[in-house]
Amino acid sequence: MLTIMRNRYCFLLLCTLILSMSCSTTKIASNVISKSCGKLSFTKRVYDSTANVMNTVRYQQDPLIYYRDSLIVEETFRVEIETDIFGNKIGQIYPWEITFIDLPSRNFYVFSSFSDTAILIRKYTQADSIKGNLANFWGLPSSFNDSEIKRQRDTVIDNIRYEMFQKVEYVLDISRSKDPLPVYSVAYLTCDTNKPPIMTLDKGLSEKHKFCPVKRTDRFVIGEGVRLVTEIQYLSDTLTLKEEKIFNAWAKYAKEHPVEK
Repeated sequence: MLTIMRNRYCFLLLCTLILSMSCSTTKIASNVISKSCGKLSFTKRVYDSTANVMNTVRYQQDPLIYYRDSLIVEETFRVEIETDIFGNKIGQIYPWEITFIDLPSRNFYVFSSFSDTAILIRKYTQADSIKGNLANFWGLPSSFNDSEIKRQRDTVIDNIRYEMFQKVEYVLDISRSKDPLPVYSVAYLTCDTNKPPIMTLDKGLSEKHKFCPVKRTDRFVIGEGVRLVTEIQYLSDTLTLKEEKIFNAWAKYAKEHPVEK
């Protein structure tokens, strides 16, 4: 039995933000992408409060996202899961595709590998309103954008102050309880960072708070001792010479081969 799943994370960019990374310090007006570059990752972990450890999620790998000016490069992975003769599932994660996105034109170019000589697999365009596997082009659909959201006390993590917002949903899971269980979701929003706020885990909440990013979200049931933690991890505010070369080659290709509307 073989199952292939796309391990693509939603990518997003709020085009009215001001970035401040080492590539440039140009300030911008609304609807114009500022100059910046770097690398980050989306991570998902299961926090075990009993052992005080963050455990990785099975069959999942953190994707890297590179960006330069108004261009983004995103990794995707292929997960192959086989069931052996004893009924045990064995999973392997493999590199799958690399997607190059020209944000102003909303054009996507999917390449076979992260190389300036990679083969183009396909190209397409996507409207801002599209949701699904890629969520909304400019940001994840909001989970913290209704009257049920309650502001919590601020917290400090790694010397960064976060505004916290909580939402409670009641979910029926008959395997655990005959009554709906309260599932808590918490958003950590911060304006107190020197990192570029080019991504957010909740677009709607960010838009209501000066476009400051939601850097982390938690989801848990009280008393179970574990929680799912999703977080934006900033890795670098520069690109290597190899990465710059790839951006140059793919930007040139995109300019010479635009997607037909």
